[in-house]
Amino acid sequence: MTGKFFFINQKNIKMNITAVYSSAQTKQILKCINKKTKVIISIFAGRAGDVGKDPIPEFEKSISFSKKFEQFSRKGSTL
Repeated sequence: MTGKFFFINQKNIKMNITAVYSSAQTKQILKCINKKTKVIISIFAGRAGDVGKDPIPEFEKSISFSKKFEQFSRKGSTL
């Protein structure tokens, strides 16, 4: 987690993290965030689809990683 990101997250400022392409990135984000801060992780499924990759497995893995965190919204393409 970079300095500004870490600072904002530790101050309990709501965050929308975009341009996430994989469940591995989701997992890394979940390891770093302050668990008390509201966070939206936006997975770019369209980009995966553009290169012929099925984005659904990445969604499913990311959702399973995030289920233990109450602060996540799981609507549409956001966790």
